[in-house]
Amino acid sequence: MTKQKVEELDRTIQSLKDERQQIIKDMQETCDHPIEFVIEGEYKEGFDIGYADPPFRVCRLCGLAEEGWGCG
Repeated sequence: MTKQKVEELDRTIQSLKDERQQIIKDMQETCDHPIEFVIEGEYKEGFDIGYADPPFRVCRLCGLAEEGWGCG
């Protein structure tokens, strides 16, 4: 194998990764995120006063995840 072949494979791999990301983005943008497929994390307080983990939720159909006090 030559360096040129390795570079060609690297370009192909990157192209496939880019295509995969675009497909995921398109899927997440068109998903209705039905409530029965949305998982929400439990509220957890930390050990320090006033500390808590921010809420989060994930759609099991498309994988879209939201985190933070304004999600939902």
